[in-house]
Amino acid sequence: DADADSDTDADSDADTDTAGCLDGDGAALVADGHATGTVCAGGEARHAVTLPGGDCRVTLDLAAATADLRVELDGAPATTVADGEGVAVAVPAGSSLRAVVAGAGAYDVTAAASCSTTAASCPGEDVWEQNDDDDEGVFLPIGADLDGVVCASTDWDVFAFETQPGCIVDVSVQTTYAPDRNVDLYLDVLNDYGTWDTWINALTEDDDERITTVARRSSYHARVLGTAGAGTPFVQGSYGLRVDLDCHAWTCPADDPYDGGRGNDTVSQSITFATGEVADAIVCGSDHDVWYLPANACAPTVTLTWDPADGELGADLFVGASNPLSNDLIASSSPSPGTLVIGSNTNLLGLYFDVRAVSGSAVPYQATFSCP
Repeated sequence: DADADSDTDADSDADTDTAGCLDGDGAALVADGHATGTVCAGGEARHAVTLPGGDCRVTLDLAAATADLRVELDGAPATTVADGEGVAVAVPAGSSLRAVVAGAGAYDVTAAASCSTTAASCPGEDVWEQNDDDDEGVFLPIGADLDGVVCASTDWDVFAFETQPGCIVDVSVQTTYAPDRNVDLYLDVLNDYGTWDTWINALTEDDDERITTVARRSSYHARVLGTAGAGTPFVQGSYGLRVDLDCHAWTCPADDPYDGGRGNDTVSQSITFATGEVADAIVCGSDHDVWYLPANACAPTVTLTWDPADGELGADLFVGASNPLSNDLIASSSPSPGTLVIGSNTNLLGLYFDVRAVSGSAVPYQATFSCP
């Protein structure tokens, strides 16, 4: 039964081109070359990109009237582009890149690559350039280590990635701190108006900087900026960059995705939320969930709701970043069945909310953060 065979093979990587179209693995796409063909309606034409080795910046361009190009880095989707659009991708040594054409009809995918097998140094900069602003962000693979360098205190290196709202975003930069060769880490988010806003920065003068937060959108940029101390000329900032995502479901004892194996039990592990954001989370036994709301001249409030059959929750509200949090206690709650509202009547610039289980070994809850 030919129809039955085609149905069972729909998810196969083998070619099904009996009608002259491709649904599966196609020929390898060589750097500085083309991959052309016709994708079967509803199918995928998958082309692995062959690179010469080392760190490579690859630009993929698609010409296709009725198909889109999905970029896969290390097996995970990075972004999707349409006809006439191009995308720049960072492929560190050891990572893989695949161009996947989905839709229907004829297509032509072009790959242009710039690669290097030597460590980046100034003034030559690194192979990822140009990526100096948010319009030039280069897509990077999730979970891979990428090395770069900034060569001026005004230099930005911008790397793009995509995720699902609700996942934990963990961005880290490793460098060797010195007054003349420091780097700072920022996380930018695409807003409703199609422009980029600085969401969080990690301005610490040390060897490692890290931003851990919850994804509200699907498109983000990790931005590395060279800095130097007052009166100290900037030399260069070599760094390692890594982005990890955690999207696992919330159950005990594994905890919720905000914990992600790292814990959000203390100020240093706190998860940053914006006004109007909602979190679905869980506390497991003696676990604490610490959230940070960077309020801006308003009286912030958090509302917790949960099923009283699971137990009871309590919460404390703190200002400041002291450990233990009780050093800065400004409000405390009393548990009530299924609902808890805690806030401040005064305008403050930043608050920590510590959520805990008063009773129950596993209490799922929803937290809504507001700043009227």
